[in-house]
Amino acid sequence: MSIVRSVFFLALGVLAISSMCIMIQNHLTVESVNDKENLQPSRHHVLSLGQEDDDVLVFVHISDLHISAFTAKDRYEQLNEFCNINLKAINPGLVIASGDLTDSVTPDNLVVDQFIEEWAMYKALYTICQNVSSVPHWLDLRGNHDNFNINGYNSPNNYYPKFGSQRLHPSGSYMTTIETNNKTKYAFIAVDATLDIGSKRLLNFVGQLDDTRLLKLQELDQAASKLNVNATIWFGHYPSSIILTYGILPGLRHVAAKGIAYLCGHLHTFSGLIPHMYSNHHSGMLELELADWKHNRMYRVAVIDQGLFSFADIKHKTWPVIVVTNPKPLLTVQPSKEPVELMATSTHIRIFIFSPLPINSCEVKLDEGSWQPCKRSGQKHPLYTAPWQPELYSKGLHVLQVRARDSSGSEMLSKIEFALDDTKPRFPLSARLTLMLDFTTMSKVLFAVSIILCTLPFCIIRRLQLRIIQRKMTVLRIRTSCIRLWVRKFWVFASINRLLFPFLAYTVYLTFGPWFIAHFVQDRVGVLFVWGTLFDDGLYLPGTTTYFYCAIHVIFFNMLLVIILAHTADVRYQEKILKKGTDSRTMCRKITSCFPISIFLIFHGITCLIFWQSYGYLSMLVNPARSWSLILAFYLWLTAKRLDTPQLTLAVKTWN
Repeated sequence: MSIVRSVFFLALGVLAISSMCIMIQNHLTVESVNDKENLQPSRHHVLSLGQEDDDVLVFVHISDLHISAFTAKDRYEQLNEFCNINLKAINPGLVIASGDLTDSVTPDNLVVDQFIEEWAMYKALYTICQNVSSVPHWLDLRGNHDNFNINGYNSPNNYYPKFGSQRLHPSGSYMTTIETNNKTKYAFIAVDATLDIGSKRLLNFVGQLDDTRLLKLQELDQAASKLNVNATIWFGHYPSSIILTYGILPGLRHVAAKGIAYLCGHLHTFSGLIPHMYSNHHSGMLELELADWKHNRMYRVAVIDQGLFSFADIKHKTWPVIVVTNPKPLLTVQPSKEPVELMATSTHIRIFIFSPLPINSCEVKLDEGSWQPCKRSGQKHPLYTAPWQPELYSKGLHVLQVRARDSSGSEMLSKIEFALDDTKPRFPLSARLTLMLDFTTMSKVLFAVSIILCTLPFCIIRRLQLRIIQRKMTVLRIRTSCIRLWVRKFWVFASINRLLFPFLAYTVYLTFGPWFIAHFVQDRVGVLFVWGTLFDDGLYLPGTTTYFYCAIHVIFFNMLLVIILAHTADVRYQEKILKKGTDSRTMCRKITSCFPISIFLIFHGITCLIFWQSYGYLSMLVNPARSWSLILAFYLWLTAKRLDTPQLTLAVKTWN
């Protein structure tokens, strides 16, 4: 009967894991979209893709500027250079600055606050950009760094309403419409997802959109539809996967489903691990995370060419800048939102080449063919064209290479893949995981799994021990020595009530009890739980980043602690029961046995100091989950080290 039950639960576990994998796969898989509700209101007034440049909009996207009044002065100097040289050469219709405009961090990189000097520097920057480079529109919004230590939008130290270029929009979210020379309209909608109460560092990473903000975004989307715009571009600081939506209204991905693209930043390409963080949602909308200016000096040049959206992410001081708009790069093709059918009937390859110096040469190469010259055709924009026969490339995947050189000798080679049939793009799995999954949900899952791993195995061991004592099963026999060694360690640990019960109680406490009390915002006191934060005036903020940090704590504290305790208890078991090692307990070995717990306590003691630096002394004094847990860990280790024969009785009965 026990075998049947074991097989049943094993099959149930496999089914659950398989279902989860299928769910994730379905969530990440993007099929071709043909949803009429997601089509742009107007796809007319487009010209043939020949040599004209009447219906073109060029814009620039920059993110995570992190202007600092204390460090990295070259960052700000190069931003001024970007305004004076890059924007003047590109001549965009607008610039989008998508958050983290200021750094808001002291030179020691520990204390965060809003500094009026940094905001004054930012205002001076975009004022120069608009005056010197004749940029007609500078669209910006706040990021999490711009919201550090802010007690609400109307807080005296919230400097965005005083220094931001779009400070006249009190809700943070707004819409701007742009017209091309051909009277084509495009809408740009800003998504402000910063927290209502901007706490200090560590807990101010995830954005939030409640029903009030989502309703505002729906109104902006409806307003764009009434204006009969040809396309909508959404932009915000946080990727959609890093935004918590709570309420009855659907989330950002649903509200922005009609948009061509959602432009964002915030993740800094995960320190270079995902340099091209692009994905395509089920609505057909592209989500394009941009690498930061702070460390990587990256910016994006985007072109909407007669309804076709293309872009290139460029590192500062890289010239010439090449953006191919026909044929579109495969990763940017959106049949439900753009007139992509124009590519198959076009007469010319279309390339926009930007440089502060004249372009001396331009060449294109299709597949394995020869290099062909291209010439400047645009009068208002640096459009270069080359004749081609699209019918020769109507099937499958093809490669277009563009080579351009300016008068200084700087040369750039751009290579894109394109297809004129229904060949689907393949976005990197790492980018899809990052942009399409939900960070808060995955953090909850990670936290739940970590709690289960720290509790369920020991409950199962205790159950097995009880059955062995009741003679309902025999003592375990494990042949593999390594596995037998570690099973014995955890078996001994689970048999000792003085170790197991406090450890389980602490682990379960983390799921519902308060972690610590601290000044999360200025002098405002709050109580942090894994599921949210309660402030002294009754305000409640749902848990977001808390689940992730708590899961990391369980992994690096609870799991490591149980390994140390199990090993220490097993050493005492060998000494007292198996009579091994009693003659070799030299002073050196006794000192060496203290190394694991010493390193463990020092490491977690340092992490507690980080909380003190971030939230003040109160977060250290009233911190059951972190600072108090160090006392518990040391007490349990001493208990394991001093175990005597009576405490090991259960282990003897069920293991030997």
